[in-house]
Amino acid sequence: MTKPTMQAMISADMKRHINALLDGYELAGYLDCSTAPPPAMITTNNITTANPDFAFWKRQDKLLYSAVIGTITASVQSLLSRADTSAEIWSTLASTYSQPSRGHIRILKLQVEQWTKGSRTIDEYIQGHITRLDQLAALGKPLEHDKQIEAILKGLSEEYKPIVDQIACRDTPPMIPDLHERFRNHKVRLLSAPNMATPSPFPASANAVQHHNNNHRYNNSNNNNNYDRRYNNNDNNNSN
Repeated sequence: MTKPTMQAMISADMKRHINALLDGYELAGYLDCSTAPPPAMITTNNITTANPDFAFWKRQDKLLYSAVIGTITASVQSLLSRADTSAEIWSTLASTYSQPSRGHIRILKLQVEQWTKGSRTIDEYIQGHITRLDQLAALGKPLEHDKQIEAILKGLSEEYKPIVDQIACRDTPPMIPDLHERFRNHKVRLLSAPNMATPSPFPASANAVQHHNNNHRYNNSNNNNNYDRRYNNNDNNNSN
């Protein structure tokens, strides 16, 4: 079995974790299948019983399985959902990442550039970027940190412009978790901000017509009152 190259598929931290584990416990055979699982059952004197060697092998393999899974990012773990043994994990990683095609890398980079928030929640938007950035890193083609932040800021909607402007003024781009927290807090403030102005149910033109009609009725009323007063005064003068 061909093992995946560390430079192409895993980070330096993952390499140190796995190497330390394999060297310390002599478990490399579990990954490359040289330590084959013994039969689960054995028959002695026509009596079939569980094989204690298999129980030991399975326990060791599960420990290694958990250790390897623990060093892999969540986005890559989704590729391993059908792997039941540590050897199957290693084989899946090898077939996926050992020889990444230029086309696959190009597609991932294009997806990073074109990924926008749109109607997604801010959590969905950030996680979409993280998934693609992790895949590029696993393929040995990580984006520079400032390029990552630039891509995230580029795909945001207009409501996040105040945060984007603040970050653009900084000399050092923030880390993605810090950036994510800023966006979440900003969204909470937007949702909790009181609506200062109650919109009129009529358009501006309708309001203007309504205002004109009100003034017209008011002026007519005043004219009528003035006429009534003049009429009454004339009657009084005639009677005198």
